[in-house]
Amino acid sequence: MGGLSPIVAISQGCTVYQFTSGEFYVDPVKPVSLDAGPVINLTGPNGTKQITKTSTGNYAAQFVIPIIATTPTADFLIPGNYTMDNGGGGSDVGPFELNFTVPPVVNWTNRGSISTVQRTQPLTITWSGGATDGNVYIVGISPLTTDSNTDSYSGAGQFVCKAPASLGTYTVPAAILSALPTSATVSGRGFSIPGGIIVVESAGGSTQATVKGLDLLAAGASTGDGKIGIAFQ
Repeated sequence: MGGLSPIVAISQGCTVYQFTSGEFYVDPVKPVSLDAGPVINLTGPNGTKQITKTSTGNYAAQFVIPIIATTPTADFLIPGNYTMDNGGGGSDVGPFELNFTVPPVVNWTNRGSISTVQRTQPLTITWSGGATDGNVYIVGISPLTTDSNTDSYSGAGQFVCKAPASLGTYTVPAAILSALPTSATVSGRGFSIPGGIIVVESAGGSTQATVKGLDLLAAGASTGDGKIGIAFQ
């Protein structure tokens, strides 16, 4: 699989991508951080949280402590309506306010029955919930090799399939699955599992705004249900 190409197969609403490093895409143009103010406020059903400006000029926030933590916190980003604003703005980006919706949670209903995927056979995924007027994206990743020291991939194949959320089911064609490599094993820290991943994600619509200092500002949200330890064979 050396010298992997970006796109290797397209079929029935699905696309397969392949990459050689641990990143799906490396932007050749280095981004420039912009000052949009000291914080970006996110307000929703559970109150307001602030996305703060980091030392590198980017904006970041953690809204929930992972479930592996001793005392996990309640989810802040639950389904509902949200407003994002930056108050009076900053030196590079003017004031803005955007409204968007976090869609209902999507549940991957046959998740428990899928642990090994035969790449020569179609794979049916079923779900419930999600954005009724939006799409569901089914994403699968199969690593060629893995680095146990950095937990990163050294080459992998990824497929992305899109279907209306209202369908509740989608079958990934064998032509797409067969373009993936067989899954390498992830080993380390006392465990060893297949390195494949499948995620079922529901995305609602996005909203856009014209803001001083930006070509485009857009906001949106999605919910997802995933599983690690998938063996693509």
